Amino acid sequence: MGIYPKFPDEHLRDNAKTWNIGMLDIERSRRYTDRAKVLKLWEDIDNYISTNKPHLIF
Repeated sequence: MGIYPKFPDEHLRDNAKTWNIGMLDIERSRRYTDRAKVLKLWEDIDNYISTNKPHLIF
């Protein structure tokens, strides 16, 4: 699982467009949304681990 953090107004690098990764848009002017984005990130990580790496769950 890969995460690519970026600001919404930034363009992706050409090689990053070919990667199988999730985008994490970080708002410059709406920093109060950071907590919700981090919670969603950890939820995605937990789902990935439970689906693809169940031996890592304790």
